Amino acid sequence: MGYWGIEPWQNDGAMNWFENFFELTGIAVHLEETLSRTVEDAADEIRAAVMVLLTLEAVAWSGDVYESLATLARDRLTEMLGRGIYTNSDIIESIRSQLARLSAVLPQ
Repeated sequence: MGYWGIEPWQNDGAMNWFENFFELTGIAVHLEETLSRTVEDAADEIRAAVMVLLTLEAVAWSGDVYESLATLARDRLTEMLGRGIYTNSDIIESIRSQLARLSAVLPQ
């Protein structure tokens, strides 16, 4: 079994477990479906999906799945800010914070 770090998800066994978990739960598919919706119809659901994505950021995602989902998430959050979907300053700041986290993991 290979290790590339000390965290419980940073080894080959965990990678296999997470791949099985993602497949059995359909979580990646559900995230993609949610993040592909329009911000006018599903802003709150999109924000929930982004939270789940960021929570699972460190775990072993298969291939470029995380990058693809993070790109969708970044695009939807940027769209929310641009269209003024939310007016509450705390929510806007939360979205900006999430965008910063996504930008940190995505290639420039």
